[in-house]
Amino acid sequence: MRFIWCAFGISATLFIGLSDASGLMRPDLDKVFSRPLIVGASVSVGMLATGPGDIAARLVNGGSNTVNVAENGAKGKQLGNISSESLAEYSVIIGVDYLFWDSIERDPTESLRALRNLVRSARKAGVPLVLGDIPKLVSEQVEASRAKLNGQIHAQCRRERRCYVLEIDKLHRQASGPGIVIGEYLYRFADLTVDGLHTNRFANDYLARKIISLLSSNE
Repeated sequence: MRFIWCAFGISATLFIGLSDASGLMRPDLDKVFSRPLIVGASVSVGMLATGPGDIAARLVNGGSNTVNVAENGAKGKQLGNISSESLAEYSVIIGVDYLFWDSIERDPTESLRALRNLVRSARKAGVPLVLGDIPKLVSEQVEASRAKLNGQIHAQCRRERRCYVLEIDKLHRQASGPGIVIGEYLYRFADLTVDGLHTNRFANDYLARKIISLLSSNE
């Protein structure tokens, strides 16, 4: 019961912070979130809780123009042929779990190619891009592939390219170890997940705020 009470209390704090003194709701964010494109897998699609990208869009301007093409179990390499022309109609691209399931592949070459193409295409289209890196969550993940993918996410996704990394791997390690302080409370990984794989609504609110902060501080 303590966690439920804390979650609702801090969630309210997050929403208030987004609309008041934090400065996150600047006028330019309305433009950034005017037509978001959300890609990725089950967390992005909102399988068990509304996804962070959708929450961020709703917080900024209601999210009515959000396009969500994420799919349960999708791999980033499925979008390997994406082009700058197909991205030009969007205002921001958000993929918090874009490459998560690619990390179960022993050879991530095709996934790495898709990542480079997405970053290049978004940059050419003039569309900011937010990508989550990959936490270790399931036994099927190949650690060597996860390391290569994470390395390239951080190498390819740079501010001068208007590409920003949501450091989910770091947050997961913190939550699995000492915990994450949000507001006045300490949260463990079990407090932030539905089933050990999918983040819950409270965690997605927290990630949404981080997405907005990334875009607000770099636009």
